[in-house]
Amino acid sequence: MKKDAKGRRLLLPALRGSMGDWIYYVCIMKMSDIADRVQPVADIHETQTLSDYIQRQLQEGHSDLIKGYLLSQQQRLFNALVIGVYGGSPEWCEVAVRRTDKSAKLDDQETELAGVLGFLSLDGGEELFAIDGQHRVVGIQKALAEDRELGDEEIACLFVAHSKTQIGTERTRRLFTVLNRHAKAVSTMELIALDDDDVIAIITRRLIDNYSLFQDKIYIKKTKNIPASDDSSVTSIVALYDALNDFFKEKRNWNVFKRERPADDVIAKYYGRAVSVLDVLQKNMPALAEVAKSKTSAHAVKKYRTAQGGHLIFRPIGFQLILQSLKLLMEQGISLDDSVKRLSKVPWELSQEPWSGLLWNPVGKRMITAKENQKAALKVIAYGVGLDLKTLNSTKTALQTELDNLQSGIKPKKYV
Repeated sequence: MKKDAKGRRLLLPALRGSMGDWIYYVCIMKMSDIADRVQPVADIHETQTLSDYIQRQLQEGHSDLIKGYLLSQQQRLFNALVIGVYGGSPEWCEVAVRRTDKSAKLDDQETELAGVLGFLSLDGGEELFAIDGQHRVVGIQKALAEDRELGDEEIACLFVAHSKTQIGTERTRRLFTVLNRHAKAVSTMELIALDDDDVIAIITRRLIDNYSLFQDKIYIKKTKNIPASDDSSVTSIVALYDALNDFFKEKRNWNVFKRERPADDVIAKYYGRAVSVLDVLQKNMPALAEVAKSKTSAHAVKKYRTAQGGHLIFRPIGFQLILQSLKLLMEQGISLDDSVKRLSKVPWELSQEPWSGLLWNPVGKRMITAKENQKAALKVIAYGVGLDLKTLNSTKTALQTELDNLQSGIKPKKYV
């Protein structure tokens, strides 16, 4: 790619293609040119108010995370930006493909390459705007404001023509909508499986591979819930991740912290703490120890997750609640061992109080997973193990009212 001067002509190596009734050009563009010449939002919205709103969202939202990614991640890579082009005098310069070896049989390939390879020439008078990749454009601009050396790095861009007529604007707006509507978000489970920066995802995978309680005993699907037919999984991968995330969350900018891989010794520290917690839980909860010692995953938890309820820890929200409760105790200066001993005094059978009617539907024989029920359950545990409910911005009276409103019929009790 060659650039004569800022804001002037760019000569971009390109491939010309078509799909439906769109003609597009796939080019390589430097980040500095993107930062200088591509705008994140064009006037394709029906009202200026909406355009201004989207501009604010771009400036205040995901773009800061992208900036951090560019500045901190050495193994950085983006997918292609889709850029609309309006005005100026863009020119497509085709490169002819000819055989130098007349004996080579490339007739079919020559035909396929005709009109495909070339250069896209932009004279600097065009308006360039991101149809897809707006947050990335703003993130690039913010990153280059702090580190201009990133400007020589290159990103693939897909250029399409835009017309400022009513029909042209509707056409571009429809493309914007389609690209965003049909972009499939990566599931939480996929992020846990693939993310090499998120320390909780990393230790979750290590536990699944190396810790006996979870080896071949984890439900690896996109949903957090476990189907009734599963009698071998201790919990789901999403529930394990969420429980560990709740337990370890310690920084105001925790989600930002998880976007940059920490040093190996820091990862080892988190993993070691997770193993210590799980070891102590097994020591004080015989059901966990029994399942961990099981050499086969088949029917490993069959007697602890039953049609009558079973042990709460073998339900996804139960595992999370227990680690949340453990964190509350330890934040009050109670040791890990003593905290788990207190939790072991709580009756965990779902068919009994305090869970029947709060987390377990005895008629429908299924879990009650509503957020308000989970919040009340955490307070019930906290009160039962001797914590001051003020730590959860509540009182015994307020908790009783909360339980009455949930029609659970539960009376908060002390277990220690």
